[in-house]
Amino acid sequence: MYEHVIDGDLGIEYLTELCARKTNMERADYMKGMFESTGLETYTQDIAYSGGYLGDINVFGIYTGDPESDRYVMVTAHHDKVPNSPGANDNGSGSVMLIELAEAYAKNNDKINVIFASFGGEELGLLGSAAYVRNIDPDEKEKIIGAINLDCIGNGKDLVLVTEDYYGKTDPYINEMLHRTADSMATVLEDRVIRFGTSDHAMLNRAGIAATFIARLEGNTLPDIHSPRDTVDKIKPDQLAEAG
Repeated sequence: MYEHVIDGDLGIEYLTELCARKTNMERADYMKGMFESTGLETYTQDIAYSGGYLGDINVFGIYTGDPESDRYVMVTAHHDKVPNSPGANDNGSGSVMLIELAEAYAKNNDKINVIFASFGGEELGLLGSAAYVRNIDPDEKEKIIGAINLDCIGNGKDLVLVTEDYYGKTDPYINEMLHRTADSMATVLEDRVIRFGTSDHAMLNRAGIAATFIARLEGNTLPDIHSPRDTVDKIKPDQLAEAG
């Protein structure tokens, strides 16, 4: 139904390029370059880190399809990975979906304003999203309608809407809208409470930005993450496209 919007095979091409970048800063630079090539207004943000040089940044791309409005939807993912992993599902999958969504909006001239946030430092404790909310101007924060975080969306048979993790609950209004979208696509989107982790949506919710979290699980696990087995060949194009 939505093949003309999101191309899973193209997502795999982007993912292969992203995973060829060995450092988190190289992955951030790739995201920045792809945002720029799509014509987004792009900027970066340093991430303060008490432990020393982080070697990573936040990257933002802004799509303005409705210049008469100052309100924005936010779509987020983290581009960083743990050292021993190629980081394909965690979270190259979410990262390349930011690129595909940006390209789809630009191609279709959609009348919506979107902030695409590619956060760094997630694997070290949500450092990038924490830096973002710590430094955001209160007036700018009020312009954000809500946020959807994409993390680990390319491997796992269950498409999951995380309604609660150990940091707290996700936004019920956005969750309802996502269920309506899934129903319109005849797609099963399962509500799930997880206790084994969290992602950047948690920092946004804590700061008063309504946010939620989409992932894919296999039972109650995120397959192969944080390991050398998290490779591009494990990512399924149709699952990427469905999540997007």
